[in-house]
Amino acid sequence: MYTPAHFAVSDPAVLHRIIREHALGMLVQQQGDRLDADHIPFEFNPVKGPLGTLTAHVARATW
Repeated sequence: MYTPAHFAVSDPAVLHRIIREHALGMLVQQQGDRLDADHIPFEFNPVKGPLGTLTAHVARATW
């Protein structure tokens, strides 16, 4: 995605703060020829991995 330089944020501390303050995210996946987006809560661990790790839980359909 193109982001103009004057809107770009690359400071990890700022990005981590934004993620912590806005934990609801969208999980987007392709279903055949369309995209499906679901809003789900994410948990952020800033010390796991080189840039931090996002974790979420999605229930599996049982029907």
